[in-house]
Amino acid sequence: KVNHVGYFTGCLTEGVYRELNFATIRILTANQIQVDVPKSQKCCGAVTSHMGLPDSLSDKMANSVLFQDHSIVVSNTSGCSFELSKSNPNKVFDVIYFLNSQALLKGAPLPADHIFVDLPCHSYHGLKNQKPPTNFLNQLGVEWSLAPNADMCCGAGGSYQMSHTENADQIIGDKGDFLKALKDKRIILTTGNPVCMMQWSRYVKEQKLTHVTVKHFAELLDESYRLAKIY
Repeated sequence: KVNHVGYFTGCLTEGVYRELNFATIRILTANQIQVDVPKSQKCCGAVTSHMGLPDSLSDKMANSVLFQDHSIVVSNTSGCSFELSKSNPNKVFDVIYFLNSQALLKGAPLPADHIFVDLPCHSYHGLKNQKPPTNFLNQLGVEWSLAPNADMCCGAGGSYQMSHTENADQIIGDKGDFLKALKDKRIILTTGNPVCMMQWSRYVKEQKLTHVTVKHFAELLDESYRLAKIY
């Protein structure tokens, strides 16, 4: 069992979805894993990579120095995990798949009828996490399955949703169409990347799918632990 990790916060997550970082750290510490969050973290390089711009070697070097004493580095943003893994392939992990390999506390069942799991491209294709995090998902007490075409891009694709908006809308429309037939169910659509969350959340809102809630993997276990009064 691993009992100490370095935690990479991510620019987008820390700026827009900061509560995701708090939730992730809570579930790590609840499972007796000490979390170190070094200060002065720099961009992982995903932003420039998505835009086809040269990497900032100074940022990469700064991050490398910050995490040099950590044998395991985790992030709840698949894009960051993949980008960081290019320099450190054996020490950087998508936090959900890291947790999936650990013996986890079981929480309380979530208030939902079904959870559909979508797999972020950076995790699936980049980090080769091509199976769902079964152990992690089984702690939630709710029936779950992969969403249709879970291995295909949701249309966000880094900056793709901004540079090719019409195509991105068509992609998420095709992927999400199955949700329209489930209006009598309380559905959670979960994924492991904030950019994918933004894409799914926009689709659900525009289509007025009020029976669907979009959540990050970490939010689900965090809520499950709260319901079980583990915190």
